[in-house]
Amino acid sequence: MTSPIRSPDHTSSSSEGEDYGHDLLRLFMGVLDDDQEETSQESEGPPPRRPEESLESDQAASLSNPRLPLQDLLQAIGFRPVSSGRPLGPVPPTRGLLQPISASPTCFHRRDVVPSHFLLKIETFPSLSKSPIINYRSEFEAGGYKWEISIFPKGDKKNGGEDHISIFLRVLDTNSLSVGWEVNVVFAFFLYDQIRDQYVTCQVATESPRVGIGSLLSSRPSGAESRRSAVRALLPSQPAAASSEDQKAMRFHSMKTKWCIPKFIDLNTFNDRSNGYLVNGTCTFGAEVFVVKNTFKGECLSMIEEPITCTDNWKIDSFSTKTLERYESELFAGGDYKWRILLYPNGFGEGKGSNISLFLQLDISTLPPNTKLFVYYILRMRHQTNGKHFEQTANNLFSSAAGWGFRQFMSLAKFKHPENGFLLNDTCIIEAQFQVLGLVKQD
Repeated sequence: MTSPIRSPDHTSSSSEGEDYGHDLLRLFMGVLDDDQEETSQESEGPPPRRPEESLESDQAASLSNPRLPLQDLLQAIGFRPVSSGRPLGPVPPTRGLLQPISASPTCFHRRDVVPSHFLLKIETFPSLSKSPIINYRSEFEAGGYKWEISIFPKGDKKNGGEDHISIFLRVLDTNSLSVGWEVNVVFAFFLYDQIRDQYVTCQVATESPRVGIGSLLSSRPSGAESRRSAVRALLPSQPAAASSEDQKAMRFHSMKTKWCIPKFIDLNTFNDRSNGYLVNGTCTFGAEVFVVKNTFKGECLSMIEEPITCTDNWKIDSFSTKTLERYESELFAGGDYKWRILLYPNGFGEGKGSNISLFLQLDISTLPPNTKLFVYYILRMRHQTNGKHFEQTANNLFSSAAGWGFRQFMSLAKFKHPENGFLLNDTCIIEAQFQVLGLVKQD
């Protein structure tokens, strides 16, 4: 083991709402019929459906089926009639045949934790929407930078945010930053759901166009699963958790000082009190801005195509008289650099008292700045009678005066045994052989 030498819309008419509900009902009852049919096929084995039967015929049969009253059916899937002439709207049921689905921002994730860097509570938000201002701006600090959040209560129409709330994030005080500055940021905007006491976060806006009833019926899907998909398409869009791709770092620089989500949330969804975003005219927005700071160190390894092998021998006489802790050989040239061998006759570190320790040391005065040497080396104790030398090999990066080698190079007992031929007439010969395989430049 090598070691260094270091110490250890909801404004449509009532008839539109009824049409909407009837279309939904026809589709859903078709699902019920198929579910019943699939179950009976497994238990009793009735003949399969004729392929020429269409979706419309299924729906017509389903509407005459009295198994489930209309009111119970709609409640089961989370819908109820309202007296204001609006279409059917979502309610949070406790149990049902389909999971309730409520409207939400287009790309969305819910959490209980309060946003880390900024919260903005707006009272009487409708008054802000009716005012002549285009956007409301506020400043905060995060990650060592100043930021500005801009909220467009009627949407940023220049960037396609009609009928939505738009949010911008801009970095401030850029004149104080160095030339060629760049800030990489992972950020997210939040909207507080006051009913469920949760924060809805959206980073990258996506669009999922709603499928109309006419297009669903003209597609003539077949099978229970196809009609289930059609029913879900008629419901408000389901919240989708943000993918890992959404959480990417956005780059701010002199030519791009702001990023935005033009369609953060559509106004119909935002204004619907049952969603919890705007309650009694009050809403709360939030932001998190995490600066990705580059603290890494860069290196470039340049290998030498034909490295030179360097060898040096160090003969030590009167070894028994060596009482100092450490001895150094004379400097010798190895390529473009100078080196020396270090000997600890009574061991160093964990080898102290039981081993001799050997190291190869680079004279760092011959090393260019911000450079390391990638070295393969052999430290060898020469056998002075039969040539059966003892050696250990390693490779390390040399960049300081500490040196690299072996704290437990050879046991003292083995070294001093007269028959082993390493210590002969109180003399030993140590050899260092190495190749500089490459240079490492540090950025």
